[in-house]
Amino acid sequence: MAACDLKVTFAKIVCWRPIEEETIITMRVKARHYLGILVAFLAITGVGASIFYFLREPTNPQFLDYPTITLLHVIPGGIYLALAPFQFLSRIRSRWLGYHRLAGRFLASMGLILGAAALFLALVIPFSGRSEQVVNGFFGMFFLISLVKGFLYIRAG
Repeated sequence: MAACDLKVTFAKIVCWRPIEEETIITMRVKARHYLGILVAFLAITGVGASIFYFLREPTNPQFLDYPTITLLHVIPGGIYLALAPFQFLSRIRSRWLGYHRLAGRFLASMGLILGAAALFLALVIPFSGRSEQVVNGFFGMFFLISLVKGFLYIRAG
């Protein structure tokens, strides 16, 4: 079955114009391009937030009660956000496999450190109360579990 634009009418879907294979490839390239821009924007925003942390007083004054834990989250987090997007570039994976593997191990260890610190900060000193604890605790655990599972799957081959 050829790919086509779908026209949805009441109670039926009609394939009304076939899409050329070149158009599908062009759409994939554009989608990949926009996704790359989005990832770069998010990484730059995260690194900027890490740097901005040191330029002003923290939003949550309780961060000052745990300066070591806070730094174990902010500094590795900035490094992680700066380096992690490069792990997804196929050109780096194919040309510099040794770098890719070494950077992956480094990022996995940094991710465990910053993830554990993030869980501590989210659960011990939430800024917004119980709802923040639940949401940040969930996403913190999701991050750590995903990191460990990904590392184990890669090691298993």
